[in-house]
Amino acid sequence: MPKIQNITTDPDFTVTKQPLYNRDGEVLKGHFGTFREGVKEPLGIVAERYKVVNYMDILNPVEEALDGLGMTDYDKRVRIVGNGERMYTSYTFKNRVAKVKSVGDEVGFRLTAVGSHDRTNRLKFLMGLLRLVCTNGMVTLKPEFSMSRLHSNRLNIG
Repeated sequence: MPKIQNITTDPDFTVTKQPLYNRDGEVLKGHFGTFREGVKEPLGIVAERYKVVNYMDILNPVEEALDGLGMTDYDKRVRIVGNGERMYTSYTFKNRVAKVKSVGDEVGFRLTAVGSHDRTNRLKFLMGLLRLVCTNGMVTLKPEFSMSRLHSNRLNIG
């Protein structure tokens, strides 16, 4: 039977990195857990050099940059998986559409931000063209630009 994942839409919570302990109460050297307030289990187990990047620390600069460019006409969709282990946020710009003359298709523009606290994803940004692929409304994203960074102490979110 498949495991049903809890999916929510609120990225505004804080995650901290804390040491893990063995059964004897001794610190496990080099092993840390990422913990969300109110959740007993760690979201993930990470190494010492792992840097926690809270989801609002990703989304706030993105939205400030979009506002500065006058690109405020987006539909924002946030998906938080589980207890906050992973975040997928997309900004779809429905009013920024271009016609592809050779095919007759219209393409839109989407920016996607991805993050995780369980080491399943690097911090990623994908920008690309959105194209309708089916009359039922299904679309596909053709990434034209992407960037990913490890959650390490050298990470500068700016």
